[in-house]
Amino acid sequence: ADGTVILRADADGNAGGSGGALTMSDGSSVNSGSGTITLSADEDIAVSRLVTTNDTAQAVAITSTSGAVLDAGDTGGADIFATDAVLTVATAAGIGTAENPLETDIGTLVATVTGSGVVNLVEIDAITLTNVTTADGSITVDSGGPLTATLVDSSAIDDDTNEISLTTTSGGIAVVAINAGSKNDVTLNA
Repeated sequence: ADGTVILRADADGNAGGSGGALTMSDGSSVNSGSGTITLSADEDIAVSRLVTTNDTAQAVAITSTSGAVLDAGDTGGADIFATDAVLTVATAAGIGTAENPLETDIGTLVATVTGSGVVNLVEIDAITLTNVTTADGSITVDSGGPLTATLVDSSAIDDDTNEISLTTTSGGIAVVAINAGSKNDVTLNA
């Protein structure tokens, strides 16, 4: 079946880190067919597998106002499968972790971390980083195809800890704008 999927864990708007979390168990999935997927919670959102054939700018949107977006497990393939689509993520505490990145099969990433937290993502093939920013955290993206960095920025706290690392195992890296400040390092591997 095709349709819009909306999962919300904070229907009463009680924010501040106690308003509710969304947790998928490893091996579980949400499949919207060609519809869009929207997840929102105040606390952490743990994703096992989100699937859509929707290839629009609204394909998958995930928002955690006080928490992070985390990988709930690796059974079944990429955590987010929306080939050629846009994944939009906004969190307060990060996207993936250094030990367990979020795995994706998407076309474009728009990601914002407003508090302390990293962006750590592994893309199966090509990806465009349209706007990826952290307020206090490193950014690490590994791709299996060409990578385009339209805007990647970790410069808000310039203290030699908020590094940017972009790696591709196939194809090149095209850079429009990367800003890590003057003390944070930038590493590009192609």
